[in-house]
Amino acid sequence: MLARRHGISRRTLRHALTLDLPPTRSAGHRGPSALSSLQPVIDTMAAHGCRAREIWTRLMNEYDTSVSLSTIIIYLRTRGN
Repeated sequence: MLARRHGISRRTLRHALTLDLPPTRSAGHRGPSALSSLQPVIDTMAAHGCRAREIWTRLMNEYDTSVSLSTIIIYLRTRGN
């Protein structure tokens, strides 16, 4: 009954009930970010006083990339600007 309700096999349920603690999950591997190749360009633009929207507009027009404005804003915040 529990196995059906939770959509798991009876064997998995039996195994889970015998454990004291739930199994630890391993962190998944993340690939390179969308900004990895553009970080030097963004850093240079930010050093020259460009704001996030200006950087985003220039990246769209001059570098033919599709990065969201929010991704650039988050990157600029985390790098300390």
